[in-house]
Amino acid sequence: MDLLDLPVVKAVLLCIALGSLVLWVVKQLSPARNAEKRAARREVAEMLVAELSAQERGEIRNCLQRGRKIEAIRHLRAATHSGLREAKDAVELMSDVRRSPA
Repeated sequence: MDLLDLPVVKAVLLCIALGSLVLWVVKQLSPARNAEKRAARREVAEMLVAELSAQERGEIRNCLQRGRKIEAIRHLRAATHSGLREAKDAVELMSDVRRSPA
């Protein structure tokens, strides 16, 4: 029987592929990587909030006070032309700032 028999080659390639997949998943789930992503998302949210006019901020805060988070996200998206995730992060940042003791 030849060492390079087709089933053996398939098994080796499968093991290499599975090992590579496991390494990739572990790297993607790394806590440090997640912390970096959260920091980057917060930075984008802070920039979006900073570019709002006082009137726009007031409208969004008013929505948050009434418990209308989705409406606040819509206002922010319309004002900044941002994506849904970025707008959600920015509205949540505004909500957190509003709730924190000054």
